[in-house]
Amino acid sequence: MRSSFVAAAPWRTAISAALVLALLGCSSGDATDTGLDPATLGRLQVDPDDPVCVAFRQVVETSTLPRTARPRADLTDALDARRSDWSRYLDALEASDNASDEVTELADISEGVGQTLLDAWGDDGSDLIERADEALLQPYQVAVSEAIDRGDDGPVREDVERLSAFRRDEADRCSYGDLDLPGLRTGDETAAAGFVLFRGEDGAGGGLRAVSTDGETTWAVDGLEGRDLGDMAVSPDGSQVLVTAFSTDDGDSALAVADVDGLRSGTDDPWAVIGEPSANWGQTVWADDPNEVVTVHGPYSARQLSVLDIASGQTTDVGPPTSRAETPYPGAVIDGTVVAHGASPGALQQVDIASEDATTILDMPHCTIADVRALSDDRLLTSIGCDDTRASGVYALDRDGSDLTPLITGVSSSTPRVSADGTWMAMSLVSEPGGDPHPWIARTDGTQARQLSDDWSGYATWIDD
Repeated sequence: MRSSFVAAAPWRTAISAALVLALLGCSSGDATDTGLDPATLGRLQVDPDDPVCVAFRQVVETSTLPRTARPRADLTDALDARRSDWSRYLDALEASDNASDEVTELADISEGVGQTLLDAWGDDGSDLIERADEALLQPYQVAVSEAIDRGDDGPVREDVERLSAFRRDEADRCSYGDLDLPGLRTGDETAAAGFVLFRGEDGAGGGLRAVSTDGETTWAVDGLEGRDLGDMAVSPDGSQVLVTAFSTDDGDSALAVADVDGLRSGTDDPWAVIGEPSANWGQTVWADDPNEVVTVHGPYSARQLSVLDIASGQTTDVGPPTSRAETPYPGAVIDGTVVAHGASPGALQQVDIASEDATTILDMPHCTIADVRALSDDRLLTSIGCDDTRASGVYALDRDGSDLTPLITGVSSSTPRVSADGTWMAMSLVSEPGGDPHPWIARTDGTQARQLSDDWSGYATWIDD
């Protein structure tokens, strides 16, 4: 999975119509229970006297459809089951003041979304476009992602962006009541020495860039131009960086590794490729052993979680293959246990590498988890997008899924990467609705957040000096 934060690049995830995430961090000291309930966190609170918002929330809460590798009949039945909810929302819009433009906009978008569904599932079932128009807010989720994998990313991307923007704007308008959340807490405290590595420019082929943690110096990193870059991972000893690099020609993906010293010095093409590009590598993180990584690979109908030996290129499978929608995408490896997201939209899992046992540690029905990373041996960081966008952000939690703590909320962010001493973190952050993502840093308690440059930034990772 080419994981990314939802608002800035929604077409690069198994696209969620819930948008927005935020930055986060947490000190490694003793934590107190915040009292947040994962079962209700992020539920859109609306004015009960506003029929448009009441209907909108109903659509939001019932619009998740079957995903990849499900029978077409299941998809058709699910779309049909959403019919009354979507019709109720359109009726409420039409009854409100000056709603005609909104209804026209939705009809235009849904036609493109419906065609994407038809393209992904085949040409039969011509009523699917009409049904997609009646269940608009999330039916394209994996269908769009599959269309992009085939290279159909022009009109599809536009439809996704328009629909995500519509949902964000409508959720912002309908948000009701007060939430006790921290928001974005900025500051100008001097950060630890190092630099932030991030994907530059919007779209494919942007390459990598770096900026010093004081924001004074930026530079381009050579060697991966012309590829669509995925997420990055730093080795346990901090000496190497791994990037998933997707070909813009044939869609194959390679795992590229570089020494950090080469990135600092501006070495020409410091990258070495590991693994066969035809294996279709996805999200990858370092294992406890610095000579191994944990990754997903294989066709989207049968994604496989595996341990890859860097030197030999040999893989050891962990558990059975799964459909794309049910794949556990690795975010961290701690003491032989993989912490993963993706098995369901709002869930985190732990997968024991030795026994292959999987356990769900967190489930948030009103939010979508975009990624997870280790904050310490005992704490995790995760980026989430929620139905109520004010709750979207990056949160800390214990390894068992307890003590969910908001650090920075109400913005879109990739999951932060933490400095070696655990006091600072780096991330790509959208600080204003509809804005572009830029490289940011913050203390790992969520304070002292600061934008480092005006560069467009996709993903970001902290590199220590």
